[in-house]
Amino acid sequence: MVVALTRSVLSALITTKAKKTMSKPIIGKILDADIDYNRDAIHVPIVAAVALEDLNPGEKVALKKVDGVVSAVKANTPVGVVDPFLKTPVLAGQKFYCWVKPSTVHKLWHEWTHPIFD
Repeated sequence: MVVALTRSVLSALITTKAKKTMSKPIIGKILDADIDYNRDAIHVPIVAAVALEDLNPGEKVALKKVDGVVSAVKANTPVGVVDPFLKTPVLAGQKFYCWVKPSTVHKLWHEWTHPIFD
């Protein structure tokens, strides 16, 4: 009886730990202070874009196609942000990675779709 209970408790602990470490990360929202979040990894949709104006790392941008080229401009209703890890601004005409908001893409798995590209 004690062995069965111990196995049951151990199984519950392993299951609980797996749920903590493999949980779906919540991006773009403040995390609940009462939940024991662990580290995780995420897929972040990125697309190479040309800046139509000078942009700063982490700046919110909208994407549009100009002559078939994905381009980025500052936006109040953004679809993504300029690569937040850049050490310098992106000058108009330069190409950079735009980090696209995960909630706006469809089917994210190394290959993804987004209405602007479909």
